[in-house]
Amino acid sequence: MNKVVPQTSPLAEIAQGRSPEASVAGLLELGTSSSLKALPNRSGATLRLEQQHNGIPVWGQQIVAERSADGTRIVAISGTAAYDLGPALTAKITKQQALQKAKEIVLSSAPTLRASSYENEEADLVYLVQKKGEVRLVYRTSFFTTVRDGTAGPARHVLCCLSMPLLAKL
Repeated sequence: MNKVVPQTSPLAEIAQGRSPEASVAGLLELGTSSSLKALPNRSGATLRLEQQHNGIPVWGQQIVAERSADGTRIVAISGTAAYDLGPALTAKITKQQALQKAKEIVLSSAPTLRASSYENEEADLVYLVQKKGEVRLVYRTSFFTTVRDGTAGPARHVLCCLSMPLLAKL
């Protein structure tokens, strides 16, 4: 289940010995298998936090937390968090298999690309919370390749890592 976190102020002191990420996770009452990871951010007072479930990112679930000027309190939070994500899932395919399947999908829609090269290949394992609350472990794939008119273009797909059906083209 996803919950929208309303912005409220002030919320809590950052606990002694705890990271700001752990303090915010405690405020949100995330389960023991969920945590928050700080994302790169140039603003010292603002924390961008990505939700993780058993160490794997939960796609689209991010929290923004504002710290007080002295850095000792969390004064506001906003964003979305997913709850009740269930047990840990294990991928049944590798990153390379996910990339290969994504390339096959691109080739099936444009057979003239057989000799194309691929650049900036990525395959990231993430949890995807679907509209009805179902949680899937997927690979989010992305690469650049030659498209029909001869220019380079992106190809992004989401593949289920249990049976490899295409879940979405991005």
